[in-house]
Amino acid sequence: MSDNTLLSLLMSGSLFGVILISVLVVMLISLALYLVQAFPLYQMAKNAHDDKAWLAFIPIANMYLVIMLAKRTGFSLLGKIFQTDKRINAFWGYLIYVLAGGIIIPTISAAVAMLPLIGALIAPLLSFAFTVIVWLFHYQVRYDLLETYRPGDSNNQFIAIISCFVPIVFLVFLWIIRNQPQRADYF
Repeated sequence: MSDNTLLSLLMSGSLFGVILISVLVVMLISLALYLVQAFPLYQMAKNAHDDKAWLAFIPIANMYLVIMLAKRTGFSLLGKIFQTDKRINAFWGYLIYVLAGGIIIPTISAAVAMLPLIGALIAPLLSFAFTVIVWLFHYQVRYDLLETYRPGDSNNQFIAIISCFVPIVFLVFLWIIRNQPQRADYF
């Protein structure tokens, strides 16, 4: 493409129109996928008589429902490293970790990366450790939810692990379990 052709496209607004339409299409697809995930979560919360079912439609806040819908009294991650008797504390821990970790971990990684010799080795490990902890958290939350709605199913652990790496798996199972009754005795 010659410089004159590119300039004429920019001047005519055609390129701007194509970019705008592309952005709108991506935004609509993203919104549709988000709603496909929010509706079964909303329905599960309504069936559980949760007065905060509307949180299913709010990003990050919907994790509150995923954590609280599991009928388990406490929450533990990595054995005794992070353990609480109240599941709400797991949500606050997640919120602090994800929001602060999204700023602090990259900043520390960038600073460490400037260290001669070892910086290039340590910086990626920090980011990897953060990612692994988030995966472990998601595994535990998803496993608890699956055990609440599919008690004793031998595939729950496998599904929870796979869904950490392929999130659409969890979405499919949200749709499958959305109308099933909660198990009240999962400890």
